[in-house]
Amino acid sequence: MKKRIAILFTLALVFLCAAALADIDIDGTFPDPAFNAYVRQNIDNDGNGTLSGRECASVIYISCERLGIKSLQGIEVFNNLNNLKCTGNPLGTLDISKNKNLGRVWADDCNLTSITIGSLPELRDLSCCKNKLKKIYLAKVPKLEELSVSANLLTE
Repeated sequence: MKKRIAILFTLALVFLCAAALADIDIDGTFPDPAFNAYVRQNIDNDGNGTLSGRECASVIYISCERLGIKSLQGIEVFNNLNNLKCTGNPLGTLDISKNKNLGRVWADDCNLTSITIGSLPELRDLSCCKNKLKKIYLAKVPKLEELSVSANLLTE
């Protein structure tokens, strides 16, 4: 019985590792046409329409300001992302909760009605001025030093 459990455990690890190393389809991961184009032009170094684990891991800075991006869906694949500049895009909502290495975020003038931050242990600087935010939850952001939230509708 122990031998079967060990074999099953080994097989599960092999499948998990294979999935983690699998290439990421750009079209399936980044549905917003403008963000998709940004990823293809600036991150897909070999131009094959997929992102390798190495390409994803190499992304530490994204500057996609004023490109007409309506959704940053898929940004969570960039595990090492440290700086995000997405100012001037009509996003509406922004979820950066899975980008645990983020240190700085500039999301001014993005028509944001919600921002999901979650637990970001490295976030030090957050700027989301000129949006429509009514509340922002920062309890799990221990290193936050600078917060810019002017010109919002904040009540909480």
